[in-house]
Amino acid sequence: MHGSLDFHCIIDETTPNDSFDKSSKELFGYFNYELARNDFVLGSKGHGLDQAYGYAHCYYGVYAKDCQTCMAEAANESIERCPYRKQAVMLYENCVLKYSDVSFFGIVDEYQLSRVLPRAENSSSPEEFNAKKKQLLGNLSGQVSRTPRFMATGDFPVDGSTKLYGLAQCTRDLSSLVCQKCLDGAISKNQASCTGKLGARVLTASSIMRYQVYKFYN
Repeated sequence: MHGSLDFHCIIDETTPNDSFDKSSKELFGYFNYELARNDFVLGSKGHGLDQAYGYAHCYYGVYAKDCQTCMAEAANESIERCPYRKQAVMLYENCVLKYSDVSFFGIVDEYQLSRVLPRAENSSSPEEFNAKKKQLLGNLSGQVSRTPRFMATGDFPVDGSTKLYGLAQCTRDLSSLVCQKCLDGAISKNQASCTGKLGARVLTASSIMRYQVYKFYN
């Protein structure tokens, strides 16, 4: 397994084997094919009321093969956990899958998950650490929207030889302004729920923000 973190199903249901169910599965197949060459794919399958819209996004540093495996697991889990639902979000450690019966491209998904990373210790000076963490993540938030891949990494000295490493990334259907607002919201969420923790991530279907006291990206 590639680290299922959370999922979110919308209540509306379809009937077994109907046209939307077929469209969504065709969309998953398209994602699997395209992710061999791209880390972000969006598209639609079907027509009219049976049309399925979606995107598949693998985070920076995930190899193509691992990306495809993660997305295949996310697609299978969506079928298992959200049977015949017309809207779902699947959040994994390496990827995110979202699909819907209405176009949502360019719109931030409000569903948000904040997680302290496993075995993350507490800072001995939480207030000082939080200030430096906020500065690093704020810098990254400002950089992301100016890069073609909507992704930025960076580091910031904490104390002595210790550095804090961060990653911020948005799905590339968003505008620069919407992307930055999404990341700024993630920073606020992190400051409120992960005080003093030396490693955490905030995930939405539209963005990821992560930091640790060791380099976790290539």
